Amino acid sequence: MTPPDPSFDAHGLPSPRHRLSTRIVASSLVALIVVLGMIGLTLWRSWQLG
Repeated sequence: MTPPDPSFDAHGLPSPRHRLSTRIVASSLVALIVVLGMIGLTLWRSWQLG
């Protein structure tokens, strides 16, 4: 008998770490942080030029 797959819980649902919605939210947050960082860097550099 094979051991149960640890990526699925007792109800047969994917664990939160492997859910597609979790990956989408995590990648959206990473993209938001990157974009805000780029905007902040652009503003900081423009203030340095002035």
